[in-house]
Formats: sequence, C-alpha cells, structure tokens
Amino acid sequence: EGKDVRLPDIGDKIRINFQIAESGQYKLKLRVRSGNSTNATLFWPSGYTISLNNLTQTFSGDPTTVSALSSSYGNGAYFGTMISGVLTLNAGSNTLEIQTNRTWGGVD
Repeated sequence: EGKDVRLPDIGDKIRINFQIAESGQYKLKLRVRSGNSTNATLFWPSGYTISLNNLTQTFSGDPTTVSALSSSYGNGAYFGTMISGVLTLNAGSNTLEIQTNRTWGGVD
C-alpha cells in the first residue's frame, strides 16, 4: 500500500514548500483522502481547508481520480485528486498548507 501523511485530528495541518521557476498561471493538484467505506467522496468539498501563501483557495475533487478502497485506515480509505482553479504564482518560494476539517484526513 502507498504512503501518506495522516492528519488524525480536526485542525491538523501539513505545510509544503515548493519552488516555481517562472512566474505564471498554474493549476495545482493534490492527492488526498477523499472518503471512507461509507462514502468515497465524504471529504469533498469541505474536508480540507487549503491555503496558498496564506490565502485560502478553492479546490474541487475530481471523482474520476478516486482510487479503489484501501484498508490502510480503520474504516477504509479512498484517495483522489483535488484541483485548484487557475492560480497566479510568482517565481520563487511558495507555501501550500492543507488543514483537515474532519478526523483522519490524509495527504498522499
């Protein structure tokens, strides 16, 4: 089974710093836990608060990317990709912060 960062408690966060070589418009894709054995997309859209450079952003889950049910969590887990709208990013360092609004979120 794959590895992921588990966010067990509501309010848990992960910060990811990344570099952009050239300023421009981008779409970001995040692979996150999308649901559990009762609902494959339970975490979408409100299971995570996602910020880029301290500004909250809207990401939408893509149901075509949802994985098969994994037993890696107690009540099973589905993972899928959430995609941002078009974002304008400056060259250099950027920080993405993902906070869970449900218990047992995950970032792959």
